[in-house]
Amino acid sequence: MLNMTDLLIGTRLSTYARTLNLICLHFENGDGTIYCLHSQCLLRIMKDKSLIASSNDVYNPCTAFNGDIDEWDWSEQVGETLYDEGMKNGLSEALPLRVLSVSFGKCGDIFLELEQGYSIEIIVTTVTDDESWRFFQMLHAEEITFVYSGDESYSIGISNPLKPVTVPDIAERSTGLAHRT
Repeated sequence: MLNMTDLLIGTRLSTYARTLNLICLHFENGDGTIYCLHSQCLLRIMKDKSLIASSNDVYNPCTAFNGDIDEWDWSEQVGETLYDEGMKNGLSEALPLRVLSVSFGKCGDIFLELEQGYSIEIIVTTVTDDESWRFFQMLHAEEITFVYSGDESYSIGISNPLKPVTVPDIAERSTGLAHRT
């Protein structure tokens, strides 16, 4: 049975991207398969328990900014935010980084331990049904998707554009992946 932990452990965080406040992390396994983890909630990148970057930093200009803060627009400044600066200076040089462990909090939080003392924390910060994060295989006819929204349940979809399939709640399909209160 597929579960996110088995798919991620041993892969390497190879690259990252950002579209507005959507953080995209790409993990590659040995056969060239790429898995994507998209976060629309609080995401923290740590190195030896020190904060390198946070998704909240996309709303702040980088340290080199010397203009009028009232005229600075985070949505037009890809590459020039405090988040971008932290990722470039604190993570880029270390990539790729192997995933050593994956764990989950009871509210849908994700904790990834990477080699060299790096870690990634994704913290769900809403009680709404809005999607908080999504994990899927990139460029594959059968998309494997794990999604967390604020209803305290994980859901999985395995779909082929030619043959849609409905799959039960992930908590019922994968031991140790989801915890309900």
